[in-house]
Amino acid sequence: MNASSFLVLTVLSFSVRASAIGQDCVMDQYAEWTIDSLLDPTMRAEVLSLYPTGLLEETSTVELIALPGRANCHDRAEFNGNDITVVIEGAPFDTAKHTFGYDRSQQVPFLCNIDGLGFWGTDGGMPRREIKGVNVTMKGKMLNVPKRGYTNLYEPNICDTYPASNDAPISIHASCRLSKDRERLYIHMMNSDGAGGYLVTWIFQNGRYWGRVVEHGF
Repeated sequence: MNASSFLVLTVLSFSVRASAIGQDCVMDQYAEWTIDSLLDPTMRAEVLSLYPTGLLEETSTVELIALPGRANCHDRAEFNGNDITVVIEGAPFDTAKHTFGYDRSQQVPFLCNIDGLGFWGTDGGMPRREIKGVNVTMKGKMLNVPKRGYTNLYEPNICDTYPASNDAPISIHASCRLSKDRERLYIHMMNSDGAGGYLVTWIFQNGRYWGRVVEHGF
């Protein structure tokens, strides 16, 4: 990571603590990379190419190498190609394993943090599903996304649609792309419960986890 990227990440790494608008409503979040904070023009263009056309004002047509995937639509997607295997796993959200903060200034309490963190995937409602893990194997070496890379990302959409039969093709919502020079791997998802939508892209560079880019509020 170059000096300018380190400087941006240092600035972003300060927790964002909003004024409490109700009891227990503390909004600490992990620092997020966004398209606007990506300084590397190549990485920026490659991430943009993953986004649906028209979602943001800025677009990109950079071509990336797609890794073929398959999924059961419920809790697992797997991608294989170019000596790379990627597995995304989901699981039911277990309320017993989390703590919650609410805005109680309204008649109906509004869920505003989980485990002390702002979160993505719902708009004040309790999540139903969470990401259990994102595991990557490159040339036989395991490169797991650390838990902090997905801990506040909920309502994963592994598939667009459910197959009509066991033999019908499955449309996978998640995707994996490799840069043409094979130096960067992107794992991309568009998740939500219909409200709280967000895009997340996990980035690996030169065989190491680099970070995640999150876009929301579109």
